[in-house]
Amino acid sequence: MFGEMSCVLLAGGAGTRVRALYPDLPKVLIPVAGRPFLEWVLRYWAQQGVRRFIVSLGYLGMHVERFLTQNSHP
Repeated sequence: MFGEMSCVLLAGGAGTRVRALYPDLPKVLIPVAGRPFLEWVLRYWAQQGVRRFIVSLGYLGMHVERFLTQNSHP
């Protein structure tokens, strides 16, 4: 009906409230049930039919870029 669905994820927050627990991780990479939170979000939307993701990064964005590069599947 709508063609290929895309999703924009806002993932640039500094995570000030959780920084004491995870000082070297952006909040989207904080583990939840053994996986980074971002992975759960991406899996959910992929199951809903989203095939293209645009991730808007800010604080510690290079960590998220590395995670996405190392864990992307063609």
